[in-house]
Amino acid sequence: MKQLFTFVVLFLFSFDSLALSDQYYARTEFSTCKLADGKTYEDVVAYHKQYEAFLKENNLKYAKYILTPVIAGDVDYDYITWGTWPGGVEMYEEYGAYLNDYTPPPGNPGICSGTFSVHFNAAIRIRPPVSEYDKRMFVEFRNCKFKGESTVDDLLKIDAEREAIMRDADAMGYGRSYLRPYRGFSDDEYDFAVMTHWYNRDYRADTVKSYRKMATLFREKGIFDGYREHVEGCERTPRVYASEWLYSTISD
Repeated sequence: MKQLFTFVVLFLFSFDSLALSDQYYARTEFSTCKLADGKTYEDVVAYHKQYEAFLKENNLKYAKYILTPVIAGDVDYDYITWGTWPGGVEMYEEYGAYLNDYTPPPGNPGICSGTFSVHFNAAIRIRPPVSEYDKRMFVEFRNCKFKGESTVDDLLKIDAEREAIMRDADAMGYGRSYLRPYRGFSDDEYDFAVMTHWYNRDYRADTVKSYRKMATLFREKGIFDGYREHVEGCERTPRVYASEWLYSTISD
């Protein structure tokens, strides 16, 4: 399971049609990849975008991202392919169509190894207008372990309160999510990954500027105490990635 937290990144697409709030559930997969000789990141983007037409023709619900390490320590890959579905039904419908009906085009610019699947829970979404989104967004994550019998549902309740506090303080452009292993992982000392993302560079900078103010509010409102009640501990230092959205047929 540790591999999840070494290179996982954040899913940014909105499933507004699937839930009454911005706390939603999805299924997600990812693979780590290296560039083939002479190939570039732009080649990877162009290659993977070709799959969108097949999805639309077959009414399949799927979204695709490409992630690259920014400040992630010593890694043995160049990029990560990241795909997501609204749920398990859509996951296996798309998987079946891909395995039986799709012929990948020649000339894959990447060599990928290992495919992993996770349960994805969006916890906080404070979105600015889409026109303000950066093409490639900052994403950070930490490895964490639950305390006792605590679950992600306990954390989601706290995050709903945290989001209300942030909105009252005019904090914008921020998201928080949780990933829990589903397929492809071995046992490890961590239970889940907590991830944060920002919709553009200015909102990331604003988080730094307002850190002390927001920390004081969270402390006074019991947010930090709530996390400590359910989380035994997390890594102190996050890893940083860039996430670029390629396409989505989920709302089609």
